[in-house]
Amino acid sequence: IDGLSERGGHPVVKKPMMQWMLRITEYADRLLEDLDELDWPEGVKEMQRNWIGRSEGASVSFPLSSSDDDERLTVFTTRPDTLFGVTFVCVAPEHPWLMDKLVTEAERE
Repeated sequence: IDGLSERGGHPVVKKPMMQWMLRITEYADRLLEDLDELDWPEGVKEMQRNWIGRSEGASVSFPLSSSDDDERLTVFTTRPDTLFGVTFVCVAPEHPWLMDKLVTEAERE
């Protein structure tokens, strides 16, 4: 709230941090297959399967009505059968499309 924490009113600062990015989704099939070969308790292997989080689903593209060209926003869903009644799509504030299309240079600074 106004740059201060809710508890204690301490200053809040956004800092870039070094971090590891793992491309788990690129190796999900291999990781899941190799879990079966491990001599681990089944409960631990199940937790690993859930953490890897491989999902079966479909990519769906929505046309952007605010765009002059044939630009589309593609989303992934595990339930494409629920998309027939879509009336809007909510986009996260950090999505690259928003930065490229809706945010002006002055707003980026």
